[in-house]
Amino acid sequence: MDNEQVKLSGQKALPPLKERLGAKVTAFVLLVLTACAAAGAIIGACLMLADGFYTRRPEDIKQELLGSFVWGDVVDICRDLAFGAAPDYSVEDTLGMTNLSCRVLSDELGVVFDDHDELSPSYKFNLQEVFIGYREDGQDIEYDVDVYINKSFPIKDKYYALNAIADTLLTLRYWIYAIALGSIIASILLFCFLISSAGHRAGRDGVGGSFLTKIPLDLFWTAVGVAECLVLELVLESGAMLSDAVAIILMCAFCVLSFCVFVGLCINFTVRVRMGKWWKNTVIYMLLHLLWLGLKMLVRGIGYVLRRLPLIWKTLLGFVLFALLSLMAVIPDYIGVRMGAWMIGLCLLFAAVVYTALVMRRLQIAVRKLARGDLSCRVDTRRMIGDFKEHGENLNSIGFGMTRAVDERMKSERLKTELITNVSHDIKTPLTSIINYVDLISKEDTDNEKIKEYTDVLSRQSERLKKLIEDLVEASKASTGNVDVSLAPCDVSVLISQSVGEYGEKLENAQLELLISKPEQPLMIMADGRLLWRVFDNLMNNVCKYAMPGTRVYMTLELSGGEAVVSIKNISKYPLNIKAEELMERFVRGDSSRSTEGSGLGLSIAGSLTSLMGGKFSVEVDGDLFKATLRFKKID
Repeated sequence: MDNEQVKLSGQKALPPLKERLGAKVTAFVLLVLTACAAAGAIIGACLMLADGFYTRRPEDIKQELLGSFVWGDVVDICRDLAFGAAPDYSVEDTLGMTNLSCRVLSDELGVVFDDHDELSPSYKFNLQEVFIGYREDGQDIEYDVDVYINKSFPIKDKYYALNAIADTLLTLRYWIYAIALGSIIASILLFCFLISSAGHRAGRDGVGGSFLTKIPLDLFWTAVGVAECLVLELVLESGAMLSDAVAIILMCAFCVLSFCVFVGLCINFTVRVRMGKWWKNTVIYMLLHLLWLGLKMLVRGIGYVLRRLPLIWKTLLGFVLFALLSLMAVIPDYIGVRMGAWMIGLCLLFAAVVYTALVMRRLQIAVRKLARGDLSCRVDTRRMIGDFKEHGENLNSIGFGMTRAVDERMKSERLKTELITNVSHDIKTPLTSIINYVDLISKEDTDNEKIKEYTDVLSRQSERLKKLIEDLVEASKASTGNVDVSLAPCDVSVLISQSVGEYGEKLENAQLELLISKPEQPLMIMADGRLLWRVFDNLMNNVCKYAMPGTRVYMTLELSGGEAVVSIKNISKYPLNIKAEELMERFVRGDSSRSTEGSGLGLSIAGSLTSLMGGKFSVEVDGDLFKATLRFKKID
C-alpha cells in the first residue's frame, strides 16, 4: 500500500525507514567519531606532555623520535658487515634508498665502513658497543657506530615520514587541547540527543521498544558481557601472534566496539525506563516474585490455620514448637544440628517475647489514655497480628463509641440550652406584662387589705421569676460561649475593693463579718472587667444568702505559681449534703429541700464566665465550710 492509498484510507502515513533512522544513525556515527577524536587527543596530549613537547626545542624532539628507530637499522647493517658483506657494500644493500648514513668503527680494525657525506647537515647518533654476535673463538662482535640522518630528507623513507609526523605533532601541540575539548562537548551533545530520542520514532506517539527490550535486562547484559570478554580474549590471543602495529590496531578496534556497545546499552536501558517498570523484565525479579508468591501462600495458609485457633491453643502450639527445638538441641551425635536448633529456638523465643512486650506496651499506653479521658487515642494495629490486632481494634471501637456518645451528649446539652434560651425569651414577654399590670394594680386606691397583700405577693414573685429567667438566659449564653469577651489588663485588688464597697451593707444586714487579705502591690491579670465583676457579684450574693449569720467571711488574694488566686470562704447556714461537683450544675442549691430563695444558677454562671476569660473556677466543701476559688494567670 503506497502513501496515497494510506491517505485515502484515513490512516497516517509513516515516513520511510531511511528517514526515521537516518538522524539517529548519523548521530551514532558522529558520536563514535567524536569520542575517538577526544580519546586520541587526550592520549596525544598526555604523550606530548610526557615527552616534553612544551619544554624542549623541536630539533631535540625530532632527534629523539628518529633515534628510537635507528637502532634496528644499525644492527642490520652491522650484521651484514660482520657476516660476509661484499667489499663494495652500501647501506642501500640492506635498507634500500634511505636518508640514513653511518660510519662503523671497530676496536681492532678502525673504520670498517663509512658512507657519510660530511657536507649535508644531519642528525647525529653515536651508538657504542653494538652487539652483533660471537666469533668462532667465542669473543663478542661489537661495533661503535656513528649514525647520520640527512635533515633535508631527500628520500621519502620512514625517517621522512617520522619527520613529517613530528612536524605535525609540533604544529598540533597547542591545538590538540581545543580539539579534545570540542570533541568532548560534541560527544556529550550527541549522547544526550541519542538518549533523549531513545524510544521515539517519527509517526508514532509515545515510547516503543524493539525486540531487544523484550529480552530480560539482566540476561541481556550478561550475554553482552560474555560476548565482550570472548572478543577481548580473541583480540589478545591474535595480538600475541601478530606484529605490534597490528595488535595496536586490533586493540583500538576493540575499544571502539566496546564504546558502541556501551552507547547501545545506555539507549536500551533508557527505553526500558521510559516504558516503565523496567525492573520487572529481569530474571532475578521473576525468580524473586515466584519465591515471594510461594512464601505468601505459605504464610497465608499458616495464618488461616492460626486465626481459627483459640489463644490458648496458639500458646500451646508455640510451646510445643520451642520444646521440639530444645529437644533437638540435646541430640549428642550431631553437634551442628544441635547448635543450629538451639540458636533457632532462642532467636524465635527472643523475637516472640520482644514482639509481645512491644505490642502489650502499645496497648497499655492506649488503655491508659482512654482511662484518662483521651478519646482521640487510637491504637496503630498495622504491625499487630492475631489476637493482639483484634484487641487493638476493640480498643479503637471503644474510643469511637465513647467519642460518639460524648458528641451526642454534647449535642443534647446544646439543644437543651438552646431550648431553655428560646423558652426563656418567650416567657419574658408575658412576664413583663404581668409585672406592669401588677404595678398598675398596686397604684390603685383601695381599702381592701387582702388586695394589697395579694398585690405584694404577685409583685415579689414576679420579680423573682424575672430574676430567674434572666439568670437562666445568662447561664445558657455563658455555657454556649455566646458572650462577648473583651480581655484587658485588670487589677484584681481594685475589683475586690469594689465588691466590698458594693456589698458592705448587705453583709452587715446578714450579720456577716468580711475579712480581706490581699497584697499591697497591684496584681494584674487578663480578664473582662464586666464579666469578672459578674462573677464576684454571684459569689457575694451566695455569701449573703447562704452564709450563717454571726460568722466570718474570708476573701483572700495571693500570688501562687505565677497565678492570681482569689478564694472566698464562708460557713453555710444549711447542711451541705451535696458534693462539690454537683454544686456547679444548674438549678442545684446547697439545701436539697429547695426551701430557700435563688435559682441555683449562680455558681454555674460564675464557672462558665471564668472559663470564657481563660481562668479556672472550683468549689470545695468540707462539712459546712464552703470555699470558691478563682485562678488567673498573672501578667507583668
